[in-house]
Amino acid sequence: MIELTALASAKTELYMAFQQSPLTKTALGQRLGIPKSNADRLFDFRNHTRHDQLEADFAALGSQLALEVRDAA
Repeated sequence: MIELTALASAKTELYMAFQQSPLTKTALGQRLGIPKSNADRLFDFRNHTRHDQLEADFAALGSQLALEVRDAA
């Protein structure tokens, strides 16, 4: 098992939510008001995505992003 950064974990969850939805990347982009090329970047680990954008992305898929803080152990 590997540990992901918070951003990589959120993008992974976003991709899985997208895969379970009936939307295409083009349709997701339309819901978000962005071109398909920008929708492709939502899933790219090398591309930094702002927290507010991730919230909007999940909302477009009918989900909500929630953060959890744990003690480092």
